[in-house]
Amino acid sequence: MRNKEKAYLIAIIIILALFMAGKFALDAIFGDMCGNDIKQKIHSPNGENIAYLFERNCGATTGHSRQLSILNKDEKFQNESGNTFRSDKEFSMAKRQELESDL
Repeated sequence: MRNKEKAYLIAIIIILALFMAGKFALDAIFGDMCGNDIKQKIHSPNGENIAYLFERNCGATTGHSRQLSILNKDEKFQNESGNTFRSDKEFSMAKRQELESDL
C-alpha cells in the first residue's frame, strides 16, 4: 500500500511540473497578444509626470479601448492596461493652455 501512495505522489508531481513547464513555454512563445498605440503624450506642468492616452487592442475576438496611464517621468511606457482610466468611447486630453483659453 505504501508503494502505491508513493507512485501516485510522484505521478502528481510530474503532471504538475509538466503543466507548469507547458504554461511557461506558451507564455514565452506567444507573450502578450495585446498591443498599445499611443495617441497623445502630455508632460505635466512641473515635468514630473507624463500622461499617455493610448488605444489598446487585443486581437480580433475583443474590441479596442481608449486608455490613460499617468507615469513618473523616469518610468517606461509598457505594453499594459491603463492605470488611470479606460473607456470604450473615444476621448482626448487637453493641455492646460487649451483649457485656460476656453475660459
